[in-house]
Formats: sequence, structure tokens, C-alpha cells
Amino acid sequence: MLRHAYRLPSVRWLVACNLAAMLSVFFFGGLPELSAVYWWEMVIIWLFSFIRVAVVSPLYTLAMSVLLLIGAAFFMAVFTIGLAFAGKWPEFWIKGHLGLTILTRSVLLSAIPLLFSHAYSFYRNFWPDREKYRGPNEDASLRKFVRYPYQRAALWSVVMIISLVAAGSLRKPWLAYVFIGLFKILADVWSHITLNDLTQAAKQESGR
Repeated sequence: MLRHAYRLPSVRWLVACNLAAMLSVFFFGGLPELSAVYWWEMVIIWLFSFIRVAVVSPLYTLAMSVLLLIGAAFFMAVFTIGLAFAGKWPEFWIKGHLGLTILTRSVLLSAIPLLFSHAYSFYRNFWPDREKYRGPNEDASLRKFVRYPYQRAALWSVVMIISLVAAGSLRKPWLAYVFIGLFKILADVWSHITLNDLTQAAKQESGR
């Protein structure tokens, strides 16, 4: 599945946006900022999952809102721990509010390419085929869209913490960029294809 993925326009855009976000943080920030950028990406993922659910089944949106609140508490805790491992715990919670790290200009600007990536995927892969997720496929579609953010949060709780701890232990912070960048792109491509049912599309592109 992954070997054909690069032929899909949305996958190429995904990879480009991820690299742009990482390079922006690398040159204008550091590991804490990178963690904060991915914190914002989880917000973006939850937002588009919410929109998908609302489009497929408006009546289900209220239940999804409750699940979003629970999920938000989970991934905020996970990424707060990640920021702590990166060495910015005091700055992250200083004066009792979520602020200095996730609201810096470099973090917000670096998160913009990721917003574009998810918006492009939604526009290209979900919106034109939204009717196929309704009717007899509605239950399965809703389960997939609701689970998707939790799966991403669970995956990234492992990737982020292990990468940051490993880089810190080796005293080579730049390795965290390598670990996170490589595994994030691979995981993003896989989850992108799975979420949007693009396995067959990737194979068809490979035959052209």
C-alpha cells in the first residue's frame, strides 16, 4: 500500500506540508515547539473528524461533541508530558494557563502547513464522495471517523515520548527530528490512505 502512495496528489501534499512544518520549527524553534506544533495538529485532526461526522450524520454530532471533550483531555495530557520531556514544563504552565509554548508565532506559523494538508485531504478525498459514507455505510463510517483521532493520539503518545526520551538520553537533540519526522510521515501516509479508503486508488495510479 505505502509503495504506491507517493503517486497520490494528496499524499505528496501531505509529505510536503509535514516537511515544511518540520523545517520551520527546526530553523526557528526547537523540540518543545515541534511538540507544540503536533499538539495543534491533533486539534486540527479532531476538528475535521467532527466535520466528517456532522456531514455524515448531523444527529450524531452531539454525541461526538462529548467524545471530543474526553479525547481533548487525553491528548492534551499526552502532549503536555511530551513538552515536559523536551524541557519546557515550567514555561508551558507558567502563570497557570496554557500559553507560552503553543501560542508562539513560530509554532502557529509552523502549524499552518499541517492545517492546509488536512484541509486539502478533506476537500479532495472526503467531500466529493461524502454520499458513500451515508446510508448503509453510515454506522461503519461513523465508527471510523470517531475512532480516528483516538488512534492518532495513541500512536503519537508513543512516538513523541519515545523519540524525545531517546534523543535526550543520547544527548543528540537533532535525532528527535529524524525519529519523529520519519515515523510521523510514514504513520501519516498510512492513516491517510486508511481513513480515505485510498488503497485501490494508489494501486490504480501505479498502473498508469
